Amino acid sequence: MSRTGFVCYNNVTSGNISDIITELLKYRYFITDELICEIESEYTDCLMQFASSIYLSAYSPLDPPIYVLIPQIFGTRYQPKPTDYIFSHDFLDSTVNKLKIEPVIEISLVNFSYTKKYTKAVMGGTFDHLHPGHLLFLTYAALQTEDLGIGMTHDNMLVKKNNKEFIQPWHIRKEKVHRFLTLLNPQIKLDIFEIFDPISKAGTEDYEGLILTTEVESASIMINNHRISQGLKVLEKSVINLAEIGQMKISSTNIRNALYEKSLGKYSDMKNYWENLTRNIGVDKTVSEKWWNFIASQYSRNCRAYHTLKHIYSIYSMLDNPSPYMELAAFFHDIIYFPLKHTSFLTNEELSKNFYVEFIKETGLAEDYFIVSSYILATIKHIPIVNSEEEKEFLDMDLSILGSCEKDYNIYADNIRVEYNWICDEDFKDGRAKVLQGFLKRDEIFYSQRFKNLENNARENIRNEIERLLMRKD
Repeated sequence: MSRTGFVCYNNVTSGNISDIITELLKYRYFITDELICEIESEYTDCLMQFASSIYLSAYSPLDPPIYVLIPQIFGTRYQPKPTDYIFSHDFLDSTVNKLKIEPVIEISLVNFSYTKKYTKAVMGGTFDHLHPGHLLFLTYAALQTEDLGIGMTHDNMLVKKNNKEFIQPWHIRKEKVHRFLTLLNPQIKLDIFEIFDPISKAGTEDYEGLILTTEVESASIMINNHRISQGLKVLEKSVINLAEIGQMKISSTNIRNALYEKSLGKYSDMKNYWENLTRNIGVDKTVSEKWWNFIASQYSRNCRAYHTLKHIYSIYSMLDNPSPYMELAAFFHDIIYFPLKHTSFLTNEELSKNFYVEFIKETGLAEDYFIVSSYILATIKHIPIVNSEEEKEFLDMDLSILGSCEKDYNIYADNIRVEYNWICDEDFKDGRAKVLQGFLKRDEIFYSQRFKNLENNARENIRNEIERLLMRKD
């Protein structure tokens, strides 16, 4: 498992773009942060159109972005890191091809010149939760100049935005934009600065060009009027029309709304819990914000229906004066969760443990925090490893849904089926029944005294689900 995946397509055409997009969506399923896609084609005039089609067709508000790199235009190839996962066609085995991915292919009309226009230019935006509109806008800007100033809206100017608690902090937005542009063109010179008003450096610096979208084209009048008042040269405007993006309802607002809906309204609560936890154990605020962005994005993935932020919230609702170990276990135990397993990767629990270890090393927390790694690994079979009372209670909280009321249990069972929607009904019923029967064979499902009262109800729920599964099978 890698944060970054990489794949290269050497002969992109209008005839194979649909198959390429379908493959990309399958690769992205197994990546946590970004999928880098390098494309080449003998139809060089169509390269930006191919890139736009990939962006629009592969867009998902709740999954990692796909970054399209175009070496024939920018003159440089991506050099994969040792930690990158390099995908090849062989990865698409019979198991991966079970994924139910049928993208609606959008053949984009977006295309633009590849000729550099400016020695130095400036652009602006909020760039919250990068989406296809941002990526095309930034690509367009990188084609206009190799010395680019980017004014990025400061957090203080966004307090009136809808779902403002979902807006990424300025330093994360800056890092994402910087990452994409330097992937696109490692030679580009960037000055990413905070803006507190609509003019900022665009009204005072020695730029030649002002890069805009049609949506905010009128801002050039205000900026140039200010420059004239200061005795400065008027900026030539360069405008890209991204009307397609608007028609498809692709926006940062829609992404924030999707995050809210995925968490069933629990996003803000869990963000507050995380902030309080990391502040209490002495984690740097910037590091805490970076990890929250990662945690929230993983628990909001499209492949999840039960294992979401709502699941962590349910665990938190049962915590009574918990230790930080218990709280960290709640956040990290399912941070990686891919229902479809691939032989190239470790188990979800092992991968979750690895990300937790990465967090501990980055934050410099004391060695005793490594105990949480055992709590996470214990969820593989839900059998204690260190056998402490705290570990037992954590495992019981994780499985407490089994002993819930009939209504809540049935919602849980339905959500598990959604997570495994790539499995045919017959195979799912066999596999699910086998897992459930494993719980019934145990001497006890719950280990701690606090949760013993759920034992009988859990066994009844499990027997009822097995009966329903077998009945549907017949």
